[in-house]
Amino acid sequence: MARVLAVNHGFDSMVLWSQDENGFIDPDADTNIPGLEELEDADALLFFLRFRAPDDDKMRFFDNYLNSGKPIIGCRTATHSFNFDQAGRTDSIFRDFYQFDNDGGFGRHVMGETYSGQIGDNGGQGQHGVIAEGQENNPIVNGIDNDPTSPDSLHGDSNLYLVSEFFAGTESTTIITGHLLNSLDELAGDDDTVATEPVAWTRTFVGPTPTSLTPQESKETHVFTTTMGAANDDQFVGMRRLLVNAVYVLLEMDVPDKADVGLTFEYNPSDSGIGASFVQGKFTPDDFADPTAPIPPQEKDAEAEFTALIERDPWILVLMLVATIGLAVIIGYACRRYRKYMDPETGMLEDTEADIKYAEMVAF
Repeated sequence: MARVLAVNHGFDSMVLWSQDENGFIDPDADTNIPGLEELEDADALLFFLRFRAPDDDKMRFFDNYLNSGKPIIGCRTATHSFNFDQAGRTDSIFRDFYQFDNDGGFGRHVMGETYSGQIGDNGGQGQHGVIAEGQENNPIVNGIDNDPTSPDSLHGDSNLYLVSEFFAGTESTTIITGHLLNSLDELAGDDDTVATEPVAWTRTFVGPTPTSLTPQESKETHVFTTTMGAANDDQFVGMRRLLVNAVYVLLEMDVPDKADVGLTFEYNPSDSGIGASFVQGKFTPDDFADPTAPIPPQEKDAEAEFTALIERDPWILVLMLVATIGLAVIIGYACRRYRKYMDPETGMLEDTEADIKYAEMVAF
């Protein structure tokens, strides 16, 4: 999306990534997002976060931005962006307000909803976005067609997030309703719909946050939230156009009638899922710097995956060694038992009783 905004619309886009200590992009590096200080000069923030827990000196930049009154656009897992408890950072000053919580947290306070579950087979069932009644003239939906057979329709390969009964009280305006489909077929119509939920909405967050450095200042932050927007959703024109339109609207700019969201690069998104197929220790931010270069597919590399697994948990190697030794012992025992009852001349078991004993031993 940063490339589309920069190349097609002239925005000065900057992308921040979770990185390991060596500077490689790593979705599991939940406390390290280098460059958050750049938020001081940002005019808008579009983010795809899940269970992050930046160090307090870095999280301060996010908190300052949220209290600045400048707009935010959150995609998919933005409803559960932060999880300080999971990272063992329960002492963070930002924990109480931002911590993921089924009854509150950053999702409910700011985005309008927290994670409330999902329905459908993620990777087997897609969703079709339909403009909500009364929102047909909202500029956020410019150039989006409700007809599922149209190339400008809003389709996603991700499954459907649920919203709770709390959502009705958040003063959010539903823009798009998601219809869960029986398959990933982007041409499937309403006849295949099996469930519906709000999947895109706008609202206003009124600050300040409890951790604000200027608690006396109360500013309104315009928020756009969509529970669509997984990597494989962005391969579709309607999804990209929705996000581009949201940037224009929240920056109070005139929205194009049909925003150019064509790709100037090869895009091979990974399947939807949590770290489903991203290989740690392979890519750095520089690998994605050229706006016309292909974005490589995140294919599994067995050797890299195994190395990363052992580095994260060396005990797995010990367990594998113990299992291998145990298997060797069992095979050796089976061979000895077989030789004990084997006729040396024919190579066959000597009698039925021995055959039964051998069968029992193998079954055990």
